[in-house]
Amino acid sequence: MHSSSLPLVCRTFLGLTLLTALAGASAGISAGTSAGTSAGASADDTQTLLYDLNLDGQHVGTRQVTLTYQHDAAGREVRQIESFTELQATVLGQTYHFANRASARVGTVKTSFTSSVSENGQVREIQARQRNDGSWRVSVVEDGKLMQTDLPRGQADLCSLQLLDPIGHRELTTRTRASVLAAETGTIMSGLVEDLGEGTLSLGQDTVAVHRWSWTPKSGRVELAWSMDGLLVSTDSTLLGRPLRARLRAAPVARAYGEVQALTPVVGDVAEQEL
Repeated sequence: MHSSSLPLVCRTFLGLTLLTALAGASAGISAGTSAGTSAGASADDTQTLLYDLNLDGQHVGTRQVTLTYQHDAAGREVRQIESFTELQATVLGQTYHFANRASARVGTVKTSFTSSVSENGQVREIQARQRNDGSWRVSVVEDGKLMQTDLPRGQADLCSLQLLDPIGHRELTTRTRASVLAAETGTIMSGLVEDLGEGTLSLGQDTVAVHRWSWTPKSGRVELAWSMDGLLVSTDSTLLGRPLRARLRAAPVARAYGEVQALTPVVGDVAEQEL
């Protein structure tokens, strides 16, 4: 199954709802990602979240997300997001494999991210950086070709990795229509946003209060639920006509609010790699 047969919204939410590690484009896919506790917070203000991925009710992968809370030189909070995703499923007699490793830095005026994706062995690299004026420079390498795009201010309201951010996801939930820059493809998806109200979800032996929203780009509806602390708890979409769900394995542990880790200076917010 070639990646072009997979709808764009599915590829974005595979990156947003699936998991294990992509070691890098040249290194290929790692054999797997060790999973520790499913959700936790340590004294250095880091939270680790583990999601189970289910396609039509069957477990097909995992996603691990690490959120690190830091302060910049001006005392402003900055969040570093690390996401590792892998999914493997058989659909209509064909095996589909998706793996993604992504990193983003959010919380300042500028957001930036890097992302490596493998779909059935087809590898691409995406890097994007938001400028001070709100515009974006997006670089995509696939099949040995580099494509660069400049997105004017207002064309992208947020990137898909910001949906994992306890604060950044509000760039979607405070709008009636949102345009999302997909970290898995480097393309824009736009759709209506609807507030579905508050409710609860069962995570293991715990019940968690959530606020649900839907986002409906042209390629398909996605339902998302965030905890009252702003952590993404669950997403529901479709993959090749089948329901795809990503849900936290256990209730998230509150932030430790311990000593804030000092920032390591980097160029371009997220250290850029040579493409």
